[in-house]
Amino acid sequence: MRLEGQGFDMVIDAAVTFIAGLQRRRRVARVTAWTLVAITLIAPSLAPSLLGHSIYLLGVVAVVAAAGLTDFATSVIAAAVALLAALAMELRLRSPPMDIGVRATLFVAMTLLTAMGAEAFRRFQGDATRVLAELRTSEALTRTILETGPDAMLVIDVHGRVSRFSPAGEALFGWSAEEVIGRNVSMLMPAPYHSEHDGYISRYLRTGERRIIGQSREVTGRKRDGTEFPMMLHVGEVRVGDDRYFTGFLHDLTELHAANQRTQDLRAQLAHIWSMTSLGEMAAVLAHELNQPLAAITNYLRGARNVTARLELENDDLLEALDKAGDQAIRAGEIIRRMRNMVTRNAADPTPESLSDLIREIDFMSNLIAREGGATLRYDLAEGPDEVLADRIQVQQVTTNLVRNAVEAMRHMGSRLLVVSTVRKGPWWIVRVEDSGPGIPPGAAERLFEPLLSEKVQGMGLGLSISRAIIEGHSGSIWVEDSLLGGAAFCFKLPAASF
Repeated sequence: MRLEGQGFDMVIDAAVTFIAGLQRRRRVARVTAWTLVAITLIAPSLAPSLLGHSIYLLGVVAVVAAAGLTDFATSVIAAAVALLAALAMELRLRSPPMDIGVRATLFVAMTLLTAMGAEAFRRFQGDATRVLAELRTSEALTRTILETGPDAMLVIDVHGRVSRFSPAGEALFGWSAEEVIGRNVSMLMPAPYHSEHDGYISRYLRTGERRIIGQSREVTGRKRDGTEFPMMLHVGEVRVGDDRYFTGFLHDLTELHAANQRTQDLRAQLAHIWSMTSLGEMAAVLAHELNQPLAAITNYLRGARNVTARLELENDDLLEALDKAGDQAIRAGEIIRRMRNMVTRNAADPTPESLSDLIREIDFMSNLIAREGGATLRYDLAEGPDEVLADRIQVQQVTTNLVRNAVEAMRHMGSRLLVVSTVRKGPWWIVRVEDSGPGIPPGAAERLFEPLLSEKVQGMGLGLSISRAIIEGHSGSIWVEDSLLGGAAFCFKLPAASF
């Protein structure tokens, strides 16, 4: 198709060059036409007996030359001059008035038709010049779009044969345009698309039902080496006269799928770490809350053993049972402490991390949470170096939890705006997650970070408690304050990597 396109361009260029050449030679043509008119005037006086009534023929030649080489006005003037010369010759030859009238009428009719026909041709010529110029511009634009478009583009006919194939398509599929053009587009598809594509076209041509025309859908492409990859396909229809063509725009989704997979992996990792941290926090709470009951049980069991020992029973089974019960109570407390140590063993190991990169890495997840809650998420991140000493995953875990809490707090609000910002203050970097929700009730701010306290119906009251434990493990702190958006602003600070 490239060769065909180049041939079409050559034809257009030749036509435009020829017409432009005629325009450039218009002055020479005008001189030539008036020269013939002058000959028409002079020749009869030089040889009246020789030319006779042939003066009309000279006049017709002059008018034809003027009409073909100049413009309508010049043609009319040339015809008038030639008619005067012919009438002068008729008077000199004493021709009958009837003959003079007939010949003059025929001459006028012929010259007018010639001038009008030439003028119509010139207009057609002008229209043709404009059309050819538009075609050349359109062809240049089409070629530019095909050659510079970032996505692969192709054009196929009603039989599925490729007629255009862009350089981006060559880079994407590994086939050259010469190898693809003229072949069925199904060569770029794996099964089952390979065998179904022609059926889509024939069904559309037969029924007019649009299933893929004018729509975007995700399909699978096949490269020259047989590699399959996901891509977004958008099909359009173009009519050229009675012919139909279909355009295909192909966008490679490989990187998008990889990014989604990385996001899912990160989400799973965050969820796993959050679960482990929740387990550790729960173990800490249980260890704290059960410590006194277990100690009391142990003391009561020891007292019961002492009382039983003074009874001097013949059977020591009761003493042994009391000893074992006390050992098990002590063991229960030890199990809880060991579980807490196990889940918190991988404590924060701070390393220099870019705070903005850390937040942008979970942008997809944060936006997903915001969209699910009908909220708009915005960022106001400080520019320049912003490294903090932090465990990347744990800080992302805290940020995600604060975003989720903010979205849930705005669920009954009409305006739902969420802003995540960062700012440097001395040796600290501060992260603010603020919302346009109802805010924090008076007196509730002091209890928000206590474990097992939650205003959510299904909440366990560990999210903010875990977040506080993580931030304090980074030598930082977390707090809540009023937001300029009208809701609450949860803030935490982390030590800067350099000060």
